[in-house]
Amino acid sequence: MPFDALHMRLCVSEIKEILVGGRIDKITAPNHHTVRFAVYAGGKTHGLLLTANPQYAHLRLTTGAREQLESPSVFVNHLRKHLLNGRIDDIFSIKNERIAHLTLTAKNDLGLEKNWTLVVECMGKHSNIILLNSDHKVSESFKHIPLDMSSKRQVLPGLSYKVPPVQEGKISPYDTDGLIEVITRFDKLDTLCHVLHDAIQTNSLQTVNCIDNLNRHLLKHISGLAPATIAEVTHKAFTIMLADNASSNRNVLLPKDSTELLALQHSTDTGSIPLKNALIQAFAALLTPNPFAPCVAKNAEGTLTDFYFTPYALMQGDCLPTPTLNEAMDSYYSGLESDAKLQAKYRRIHQITHTALVRTQKRLTLLLERQAAAENYEFDRIRGELITSNLYRIGKLDKSFTCDNYYVDPPQPITLTLEDGLSPTKTAEKYFKSYRKKKKTLEVLMGQLEETGNEVEYLESVLASLKTAETPTDMDEIFEELQSGGYGKAQKVKRKTKKLSVKETALSGVKRLEYDGYTFLIGKNNIQNDALVKHSAPNDVWLHPKEFRGAHMVILNPKKVLPNEKILRKAATINAKYSKANASDNVPIDYTFIKFVSKPKAAAPGKVVYINQKTLYVNPER
Repeated sequence: MPFDALHMRLCVSEIKEILVGGRIDKITAPNHHTVRFAVYAGGKTHGLLLTANPQYAHLRLTTGAREQLESPSVFVNHLRKHLLNGRIDDIFSIKNERIAHLTLTAKNDLGLEKNWTLVVECMGKHSNIILLNSDHKVSESFKHIPLDMSSKRQVLPGLSYKVPPVQEGKISPYDTDGLIEVITRFDKLDTLCHVLHDAIQTNSLQTVNCIDNLNRHLLKHISGLAPATIAEVTHKAFTIMLADNASSNRNVLLPKDSTELLALQHSTDTGSIPLKNALIQAFAALLTPNPFAPCVAKNAEGTLTDFYFTPYALMQGDCLPTPTLNEAMDSYYSGLESDAKLQAKYRRIHQITHTALVRTQKRLTLLLERQAAAENYEFDRIRGELITSNLYRIGKLDKSFTCDNYYVDPPQPITLTLEDGLSPTKTAEKYFKSYRKKKKTLEVLMGQLEETGNEVEYLESVLASLKTAETPTDMDEIFEELQSGGYGKAQKVKRKTKKLSVKETALSGVKRLEYDGYTFLIGKNNIQNDALVKHSAPNDVWLHPKEFRGAHMVILNPKKVLPNEKILRKAATINAKYSKANASDNVPIDYTFIKFVSKPKAAAPGKVVYINQKTLYVNPER
């Protein structure tokens, strides 16, 4: 994503135009990396979001939801103490750096005005948000950087603020003389000139290794620009050369080596533009945005993949124009943050469920081992009875004896071992005791095995529904379901919902699809699955993968007659998609009327029994 110093400068200029002179009414923390200001300016309240997230540090105007942590950080509370009701005096960015300064004035506890500077450093893993007092000393910061973390620059309360050190060997893209020197130092320039000579003669641009090498060279020696912006500059330079070739209607005499390049620098031949000059023109054109046409890029799946201050020629996907760069950034980052939240919820729920599943599977294995060890309880009874019936044949010093086992037909000889130190009578009593204990153990194990097996099945169904969850609300429902079952720590999940009926509330998260006049309802977790069974009409058609874990699905059926095979097959392919067998072919899907589906008493969420079903074999929709 090209959030570089260029985009920072343009973004900040938009923010400045809107927020300067505004009052800070509220300060919240949407997450542990972010601060959100509610600023009243121009007769309305605007959201200003600052984030030091190392993956996408930035600042922007936002219209997103005003979420906040229940326990904000010390830094956020510090900002509230000193900046609430303060005035934004100015906003500017440091030239050629991803650093923005907000100068503010706010009253202290004594009612005296005090000047503050909020520094937003968007520098990847080194990103930070720092509050400076009027003496330009650190009052507080999002991240503290002590001496043991960095010997070059410390960020701690009370220390004077130091600007981040400039990267050695890099020059500003606004420095024309420096650009010429950097371009001239490119050691493969002569090779590139030969390649471009052939490309321009055929009026075609080809991506070749030497062009990629040039991009890497420029990125290494020019500061403040993202790789996408550097690639756009070189592409623009080659386009300038092609355009000049076409307008002059003659061959462009590209220099064959760096010596000729220097010689042609002051050439009066307007029909030939050296690569160096074309790059200088391209840098100048991009750094002075004209036209300024902010947009976001969208891929074939409908996901926003990037934002730009103007459409880049190398931009992938469709271009969607936006009124401002901040709106483009808000659209892109909101989607990114939503995905990040979804992934965070997914990881947490998956960890809770997976841990519980592994623990339950271990318990099931132990129960099965105990069951296997107790299944021979009848043999203990037989041995006890054989010893008792042959007491007259056993000597006091015998350690074993052989007799006929009359419990098999025909009787077979069997050798029984006697316990050392125990009389035959005591040995028989020990076998009878073992028989009773094992028999009772089996009786207890039957209930435990069923309960544990149901728990394993339930947890596996949660993992299956987790894969089909599409929104944070779906994740919240699954988490609430786990909590109600005693898994995970209790946590309040805040969700704003409008007032709905009991049925509407129960089915609010269910996925709805329309097909050929029919409505398909798909449960994406066990709570939704139970709601479908409970609130569907008796003649609605219910579908579920046969012998596989998966979503419950209902075809709304006001006609009260079984839909035709086309409708049933379409529904079955969708149902197979939301099952554990979604990567298989020829998946069996059962279907029946909802009146033949029931939920056993005290059954786990999502567990039902059904009768009068028929089965379709389909390939999952892909």
